[in-house]
Amino acid sequence: MNEILKQTLLLSPLWTLFLMAFIPLTAKLLNNNKELKRETVCFIYALSFIASLVLFLVFGFNDKSAFSLQFDPYSSGACVLVNLSALMSLALIYFNSWIDKKHLTEILFLFSQGVLALYVFCLAQDLMTAFVGIETASLILYINLAMSKKELICLEAAIKYFVLSAFSSVVFLYGLSFLFGATGTLEMSQFFTSQENFNYNRFFILGFCLIFTSLFFKIALFPFHFWLADVYQGALSPLTLFMATGIKSSVVLFIGKLFSLPFFESREHGFIFLTGLATASVLTVLFGNIMALNQKNWKRLIAFSSLSHSGYLMMFLFGILSVSSLEKSFAGLFYYLLAYIFLTGGLITAVQCLEKQNSQAKLEDSLSLFKRNPLLASAFALFLLGLAGIPPSFGFFAKIGLFEALISSGSWWLLFWAFVGSAIGLYYYTKPVSFMLANEEKSSFPLSKLASLILILLMFFSIFGAFLFGKFFYY
Repeated sequence: MNEILKQTLLLSPLWTLFLMAFIPLTAKLLNNNKELKRETVCFIYALSFIASLVLFLVFGFNDKSAFSLQFDPYSSGACVLVNLSALMSLALIYFNSWIDKKHLTEILFLFSQGVLALYVFCLAQDLMTAFVGIETASLILYINLAMSKKELICLEAAIKYFVLSAFSSVVFLYGLSFLFGATGTLEMSQFFTSQENFNYNRFFILGFCLIFTSLFFKIALFPFHFWLADVYQGALSPLTLFMATGIKSSVVLFIGKLFSLPFFESREHGFIFLTGLATASVLTVLFGNIMALNQKNWKRLIAFSSLSHSGYLMMFLFGILSVSSLEKSFAGLFYYLLAYIFLTGGLITAVQCLEKQNSQAKLEDSLSLFKRNPLLASAFALFLLGLAGIPPSFGFFAKIGLFEALISSGSWWLLFWAFVGSAIGLYYYTKPVSFMLANEEKSSFPLSKLASLILILLMFFSIFGAFLFGKFFYY
């Protein structure tokens, strides 16, 4: 009985979110299927995410397991990042003028279950549980993409995301079949328990190649980036934010978990995989930054910016994995992800503010923005320069952490390409700022109080986040 109570408490972040998500849905059914007030619905879901976050901070960092889920600092930290991304997306859903308000409760219920599925993915100890988690989240996301807005471009984004997810799912399952055939288990901790009797055969290696290919699809690593920009452009801003931050963070950290297995630490077996990871990261950084140069649509620009940051994150991961086990620390990777979430989330929030008249905001819509709305223009400039790594932003200190990791591991060739990518990125991140500084006559651009408050809060974390969170990761 005592053990059941302990596991119940350990799983409380998950079942709390699951149960609280039913409250608005049940209330709507009891109210003759009439939508509740938007403020009430969003408040209940915000409360459920916050409750889940608090419970993770209380119970999630104790190195304990329940069923096939492992609650350790690494996995629970990934869930905290997903939760942060979900809260930011929820804030955008609240004041998004293009969302289908007749089905807001259903959209948010599905969204919360997608977050729950990502929790399962991050905490999974075996690969089948991880597969169920990430695919459930993907399934719910493309349903939300189709439900959120009745426009052709939105349906196109949903279909393209579905096709990508379906192909990725097949590749992941195929990899699982090879792994199970080679080892007789899908539990990651059991792969290496009897190493003297275990043969690293071709089926085992092929299985991991397929699984990594599937995960690279999820974060759109080059050359698995097909339709990324189209999906980002067609999605509503809150869903674009969650795809760019929540899903990316969870998948990147899960890749780190896989690469931390003993098989990849040996030079004989891990060298080929790590070399492939490094090569893909360089190509991703170059392709993402070059493709972003001529983008005129804000969300397509964000898509290729996100693509380039996937490359930087893989470089960071390579630097961490290339040092000895005693020196290995993923704190810097979490720090980088935190900066990326605040800056990309802030940029997408600013873009949503431009989408009052048109759901497809273009760079030219921000012309003379410093004159029309100084707060929104300042937010844009801060988030863009932060993603470029300009001091004293959070992004600058995150980039310093990346460079330190590459220097510590002796990966000088990766450091060179990271600098090249950053130099290219500097152009397209500063180009929109020059648009905003133009002195043309344009009508004023008012913001709601809530939008202004959210922007100010994100600007605060984008400037001072480096110092507020630095003591948890570096000091």
